[in-house]
Amino acid sequence: MIPVLYLVVYFLSYSAGFAGLGVCAFAALRGGPRWLWLFMAWLASSIFFMLIRNVTYFLKLYLNHPSIESSLGFYVGYMLTTAAFVGLMAFGASYLMHPGRRVIRRAVTAVASGIPLAFICMLPAFESLAADRYALRLVLINVVMYYAFVATDAILIYVWVHVKLLTDRVIRSILLVNLVSGGVYIALSVAQWFTYYAKLYDINDFSVVNVSLFLMFLGNTFVIGRAYLARSRHGHSPAQPRPYDGLDDRERRIVALIERGATNKEISETLGVSISVVKNTIYRVFLRYRVNSRTELLSRLRAQGRPGEQVPADAPPRAESLTADVEAIANR
Repeated sequence: MIPVLYLVVYFLSYSAGFAGLGVCAFAALRGGPRWLWLFMAWLASSIFFMLIRNVTYFLKLYLNHPSIESSLGFYVGYMLTTAAFVGLMAFGASYLMHPGRRVIRRAVTAVASGIPLAFICMLPAFESLAADRYALRLVLINVVMYYAFVATDAILIYVWVHVKLLTDRVIRSILLVNLVSGGVYIALSVAQWFTYYAKLYDINDFSVVNVSLFLMFLGNTFVIGRAYLARSRHGHSPAQPRPYDGLDDRERRIVALIERGATNKEISETLGVSISVVKNTIYRVFLRYRVNSRTELLSRLRAQGRPGEQVPADAPPRAESLTADVEAIANR
């Protein structure tokens, strides 16, 4: 009965994974956002991340390979799939949360994926110093396994702290799904740790990766399919998020003033707050709309149905003339 249950878990996880790839591909080809291709790459890395574990387990159990975990092929495959999985997870999280910070994103991705790759490069040096190279490989796999667990925890905490700043409902829903599935992964990993914490790495029949990734695949497939493939009864795309969603009263007023072309000083005088408060509020708005400048913000608002008002370059708005307009726009 138990082996059948494991097979069901494996089947569901792979089915959900390939369904997610298909939904993302269709959504991207039908005009979805560019980040869907990045998300597809991470889905593919997730499938390979669990595939190498499941295939190795069946090779060990049914094809008489009792020491397959210590083979060079498994060692290299384990490091490569872990590097791809953790690296793309770090890259995707930073891209969705802060799309403009390319240098930081590249640095974080290089570190996240570089550590498992470094273990491949350093293996010959380690083996030249070890008496038992097979046991050494298992120790190194253990180290990288714990590294992947800690890195996943760090990324989940980072997402949890910043997810409330997002106004894009689709991205926010995807990240919330990943938080839930990541929480399941952490809980199951901690529970399973008590069974092998004093042992060398050993492929086991119950893979917590399959369970958590199944939840992630299923939830993200539903969210992306509903957002980019579903149609209403009239054949139209689902409604886009309404501008100003998720902003408080002050943020809405400042966005309204930005639409009017006001400077930080004019916004400060209009709302009766300091310039530092204005700058900090604008920074939060940029994070929520995932933009890096006022120009990008106005473009995002126009794309969501708010054309904004063009102000002649030779007639900048005065702070005292904006108050009434702000009240009208902010309370729409």
